[in-house]
Amino acid sequence: MEVSDMKRFGIFFILSVFLFVSGTSLFATPAREVSSEASARELVLLHTNDHHGVVLPNGGKAGLAERAAYVKGIKALGANVLLVDSGDINTGSAFSNMFDAEPDFLAYNLMGYDAVTFGNHEFDGTQGKLEKQLSQAKFPFVSSNIKTSDGKYLGGNQYLVKKYDGFTVGLLGITTLRTKTIASPDKSLVFVNEIEAAREAVNILRNREKVDIVSPLPISGT
Repeated sequence: MEVSDMKRFGIFFILSVFLFVSGTSLFATPAREVSSEASARELVLLHTNDHHGVVLPNGGKAGLAERAAYVKGIKALGANVLLVDSGDINTGSAFSNMFDAEPDFLAYNLMGYDAVTFGNHEFDGTQGKLEKQLSQAKFPFVSSNIKTSDGKYLGGNQYLVKKYDGFTVGLLGITTLRTKTIASPDKSLVFVNEIEAAREAVNILRNREKVDIVSPLPISGT
């Protein structure tokens, strides 16, 4: 999977809430006013999705080494960089499948992902496999609408706040409820309605964490 999108935005146009969604789009929320100092800041968004185990180049798509080189090159420019992935790391090439996506997770670690959320294919295997992958990840998973049996958010984060020089970026992660029928999530997991979960996380980010901007971002499907 190639880096699917890389754009330079003034911070007024970049989201402070990154809507990670697998298979559904959510609502747009109006951006709050920010100071002229904050609005002059720049953030480079690197967003990937639907990796599906493409460890090596395949069919014209770059592999993980090529992606890592691209990310390293962008970070070397010295800009504020936000590197995120909206899920479906799993289920793809035979090499990745054979090792339960361990090579993929190790590569994501090396690239320094800021946040990842769960796609439906993260639930193709057992809960034990998913927990093993979570233990391998050196990057945070964000899930605003999936809870474990003890009431905690899967991956440990309902949301995240990234701090940059002069502004903050809030991150939330949403997984479509269709995952319960198109994949095999563990029965102990509780999926909260996408809209309700997103609204709650947005409210926290805007009013408690007071991030600079809450705004939508174009997102990809399953």
